[in-house]
Amino acid sequence: NGTLLTKQMIDDLEKAGLTRINISLHSLNLENSKNLFGMQNYNIEKILETLRYISESKINLIEKCIS
Repeated sequence: NGTLLTKQMIDDLEKAGLTRINISLHSLNLENSKNLFGMQNYNIEKILETLRYISESKINLIEKCIS
């Protein structure tokens, strides 16, 4: 779901030739995402920022909301 991805990791993956990444989101609602993910420190804003960064790279981003 992208929680552990950093900009550096994305850059490294892009340089290594990664062409596509699939990201599943539990919810775009902050409280729902915390409950569904099972962590109160789940940071949907960080994940959305990561998705924006990936979308600006050469990596094809496939997003799926699972709730």
